[in-house]
Amino acid sequence: MKKFVWVLCTLVVFFMACTGKNGSDGDREEAFQVNQIVEQSDTLTNEDVEEALPARADELFDDFMFNYSKDSTVQMRRTSFPLPYFRGQEKSDIARSDWKKDPMFSDMEFYSVLYNHPSDNQMEKDTAVNRVQMEYLYLDKMEAKRYHFLRNPKGFWILYKIVEEPLDEQRDPVAFLQFYAKFANDSVFQREHVAERLNFITFDPDDEFRTVECDITVDQWFAFRPDMPKHQLTQVNYGQSTEGVTDKIINFRSGTTGFNNTLTFKRVEDSWMLTSFEDTSE
Repeated sequence: MKKFVWVLCTLVVFFMACTGKNGSDGDREEAFQVNQIVEQSDTLTNEDVEEALPARADELFDDFMFNYSKDSTVQMRRTSFPLPYFRGQEKSDIARSDWKKDPMFSDMEFYSVLYNHPSDNQMEKDTAVNRVQMEYLYLDKMEAKRYHFLRNPKGFWILYKIVEEPLDEQRDPVAFLQFYAKFANDSVFQREHVAERLNFITFDPDDEFRTVECDITVDQWFAFRPDMPKHQLTQVNYGQSTEGVTDKIINFRSGTTGFNNTLTFKRVEDSWMLTSFEDTSE
């Protein structure tokens, strides 16, 4: 146990060093919280962490998350208990004996990931990413439920806290989420915010290894459009860039059915227009 605590404490020092002397108060507070959580942890052992999953499953967060969401044993061994649970300013702790298997995205027909730049999706394949938040974004209430994961210096992903809180304009795309909620629920509003000639990309029906690209009309969009979540989006936050944002990209995907649709919205004054629709479902 002492060895495991030492390893995670080393992680805290590592993250604090990464923020540098000029790191924000939020960075320092988060590092302190991680340190406190590690010191309070009374269930994880180094053997638990190593045996829960093969090492290759920890290389990418997506691979880890697939196993974590489906396997109750992995959840028990890759969660730092007692697990801090924050509801606004109120904090409680979930004991190991009280934990119920959380299906995360695995019980959903498909889930969503939001990007600000087309290149952001490369972060999913970046093995240097060490902190990820898996989030539910509730559009009706403009609130979020965030699962905070970190990867320790030995390479093991661990859930270390859950936070429920109002969306924060400093880090959440609140204005876009408000727009999307209306876009998904109001067909008249949706029609007004689809480009007259919408770029459409899909697989070539004669060659499944090639894609074809063309423009479609607004009426064709309504014929081809995917089912869009109306009240809730999900997000996997790898640390996507927020600088120079002129686009918002939503990828709807399923890890089991091959469903994969991407919508690209461009900023137009104080709103957005859907300019591209990509359907590369298998």
